Amino acid sequence: MLREALEKSSDGRRKLMYIVPHGDNPTGITMSENRMRELYSLACEYDFLIMEDDPYYFLQYDPQVSSSFLSLDTEGRVLRVDTFSKTIGAGVRLGYITADQPFVDKLTTMHSFIMSHASPFSQVFVSELLRCLGHEGFIEMAKNNAKKYKQLRDVALQAATKHLTGLCEWRVPNGMFLWLKVLGLKDVTEMVNLCCSKGISFVPGCQFMVDTTQPCPYIRMSFSLITPESIDKAFQILADIIREELKRTTSGN
Repeated sequence: MLREALEKSSDGRRKLMYIVPHGDNPTGITMSENRMRELYSLACEYDFLIMEDDPYYFLQYDPQVSSSFLSLDTEGRVLRVDTFSKTIGAGVRLGYITADQPFVDKLTTMHSFIMSHASPFSQVFVSELLRCLGHEGFIEMAKNNAKKYKQLRDVALQAATKHLTGLCEWRVPNGMFLWLKVLGLKDVTEMVNLCCSKGISFVPGCQFMVDTTQPCPYIRMSFSLITPESIDKAFQILADIIREELKRTTSGN
């Protein structure tokens, strides 16, 4: 489908493809290396750049870690964006870009006009932490973080299987989120306030659409900031609310 779309767009406006390849937010999907190679080949053939935004790279839970577009790049077409927010802490608001030097130089100039620089405190903190950890220490820290998140992910999957089987569909994700499709409902927006009143919250799928007013049956549940003990209870409450909503929509009330 992408090749067909590229062939139809002959006006020369295609310049860049933006991709989150690992643990995509909100779906949690990780792109296979074969798919990466296919897309990179199209970028070379149709002459566009790839912006690889990869905040969840270190939150891959499969034994075999997926590759990156940058590792496949032989023509300087990949602009890779990384962040410390998922490895060190969201509060540092700090990341880095890997790209050809001319692009980095122009971006640095533009950045200086927009916000001068990131927080000096954050820069010093991250710099000292990386100096103390070293490369191997940082990788080990990232792996330990991934183990903790994987445990939460697995608990969330167990709770989903226990409480949501027959009510929802989902895939096994990487990253921080479980992307649920509620079966039998066209839209889940009406459930938001009810869930909040019961002590749980989720992001309705419409919030990730271009037109947020369109109906969407998907729910994004985060398992990154909840204890394992709370996950089972949260999914039980969600299941009860889904059943209530299905009964309400079926009755026409």
